[in-house]
Amino acid sequence: MKRWLSILFIAFTLGACATGGSMSSSGSSSTSVSPESKAREITNRMRSVLELNKTQEEKVLSINLVHQKLLQRSRENNDQSLATSTRENYHKELKAVFTEAQFAKFRQSFPEL
Repeated sequence: MKRWLSILFIAFTLGACATGGSMSSSGSSSTSVSPESKAREITNRMRSVLELNKTQEEKVLSINLVHQKLLQRSRENNDQSLATSTRENYHKELKAVFTEAQFAKFRQSFPEL
């Protein structure tokens, strides 16, 4: 049940991000990093620091992608409350994927997240 709720949340979020995506093709995108590349960068760092296995890495990449898209939307809408609730959900989802030791190391090694 929990897995289905997570999948539903991710699907809903990705669908919402897709319909509300940027239609601008101006140079502004060159100054900001895409959510996809930021999610990959964060996941690669987590893989190294937290010693993630392949299954964890795949799940974490999906979580990071959704999180980065939500953060981008929050910045675009100047909605700090969305950023706060997003962070809480982000940590809850990661905690479900990581071991207890990995989550403790995550909190210590990635305080900005």
